[in-house]
Amino acid sequence: MSRKQELNWKLIGASEHINYLKREIEYVAEKIKTLDMTVLIIGESGTGKELIAKAIAEKSGKNLVPVNCGAIHMSYLKVNCLVTRKELLPEPLP
Repeated sequence: MSRKQELNWKLIGASEHINYLKREIEYVAEKIKTLDMTVLIIGESGTGKELIAKAIAEKSGKNLVPVNCGAIHMSYLKVNCLVTRKELLPEPLP
């Protein structure tokens, strides 16, 4: 089974939104593959943030270190962890 097929079975669906998400995972994984950087995934509880993080880590070959950001003061996160989406993805996805 190819790496692309492995990712596809974990993300169920073929809607426009799911396909966009799959392309974005591929794009982000390629970006961080050669960089030393942190990726912060935000969203409501139960929306699949950890699934996306695992997919990015798997595709990029990087280690996944899950962090409960709710337990960290926001000022620390802003100064030490946050990068804007524009900095990571300066051009629109294909």
